[in-house]
Amino acid sequence: MPIPPGALEYSFSKPSCSASGVSWTGFELDQAIGEVADSIVHDDPARARLERVSAGLYEAGFDRTGMLEFFARVPPQESWRIGETIGRMYLTDHRACSFPWPADWDMKNIDSSPQGADLVGFWMDGSSARFAFGEVKTSTDSGRPPRVMRGSDGLVQQIQTLCDSKPVRDSLIRYLARRVDDPRWCAQFESALVRYIQNDHDVKVFGCLIRDVGPSKTDLRSAVRDLGASRRQGILIELLAIYLPRKRIARLGRDVVEAMNRAGQ
Repeated sequence: MPIPPGALEYSFSKPSCSASGVSWTGFELDQAIGEVADSIVHDDPARARLERVSAGLYEAGFDRTGMLEFFARVPPQESWRIGETIGRMYLTDHRACSFPWPADWDMKNIDSSPQGADLVGFWMDGSSARFAFGEVKTSTDSGRPPRVMRGSDGLVQQIQTLCDSKPVRDSLIRYLARRVDDPRWCAQFESALVRYIQNDHDVKVFGCLIRDVGPSKTDLRSAVRDLGASRRQGILIELLAIYLPRKRIARLGRDVVEAMNRAGQ
């Protein structure tokens, strides 16, 4: 099931840059947490590949349950990891995006942070695809805007880098090319690549902010002003704030683990 779209609290835009804020009730957040938990359990290529490469072991009577448990993904505990998954799933369910290879699948150390953009994939623009890049920030800061929006590693600077640096975009596209082997993704990759070669600004960049304070357009207003000040020959930027019920971010990791346990995983 898709995660809830939430209630629209505000929206506004400048040329080439738009922003909106949506809020979730406690019930809607619980629904989203259930979907996040399900994605952690089932949306992992390692399990499918394990079934293929270990078929002989199963036929010989090897303990299939133990094998699956060994390769199961470890539930993330950090709130920012859950926030990143929420952002990815929201864009997939409600913004016509697809991200075939989440960055955390490449992490050799579960305690490390992924490198590069948080999200790399496709955005359907009518009947063809564009490359889509995304950054997600999760914040309990009560400031307006929160600190994660600013600074050298803030959301605004990360989006500016994606927009202004062709080498960065090229590197991310090559990263995706090495990981897309499913026919459904290959078609989208080819479509997006044709558009990109014709115009390397023909992409869409998303910035997601996950908060657990009351909604306010102040969170995104200055970012839209700064990012929309320069037309980038076709690059589209969309900022999205998702407002959770108050004080829920600190509990996200625990809530996901509990949802997995309730489902018997």
